[in-house]
Amino acid sequence: MISIQIEHLKEFMADLLTGTSFDAYDVEEVAITTFNAFHIDGRIRKEFFNAAEAEEEGIGLFSKWKDLRPVCFDLIKGKKAPLSFKIVLHLSEEEKRRLIEENDLSYMAESIGSFVLTLRYEKGTAEVITGCAMNTFIPDKTPDQVWDRYVTAKLSQ
Repeated sequence: MISIQIEHLKEFMADLLTGTSFDAYDVEEVAITTFNAFHIDGRIRKEFFNAAEAEEEGIGLFSKWKDLRPVCFDLIKGKKAPLSFKIVLHLSEEEKRRLIEENDLSYMAESIGSFVLTLRYEKGTAEVITGCAMNTFIPDKTPDQVWDRYVTAKLSQ
């Protein structure tokens, strides 16, 4: 787990709220504080969809950032910056499998629950915190190190 301070805040926020860099991520939760506190639980309510819709749209456990991004943008946009926000994202299952395969982590794939990004903004500063949620305890920190390198490389682009 590492914490990365965002140096180019304006560019980062533009990419987060209007770009596509985070679109494939699953959203666990969003908390935005402006004139009110807004909380979005990213877990999809499958009962909202009929069987055909669920199959057609490939409904998963969480909403994708690309679907919630416009809602969050509407809450944040304006002349004033938000007081704070916290966005918890998970690497999509497809990207998780690719990252595991590319880094020879297949032997521990069942132990890796998800690769997590927590984006936090408060008092004019933003940071990205990495995390690796494990299904079972393993003393090997290789998945964390792989994820930290992956995120660091993505943010430096």
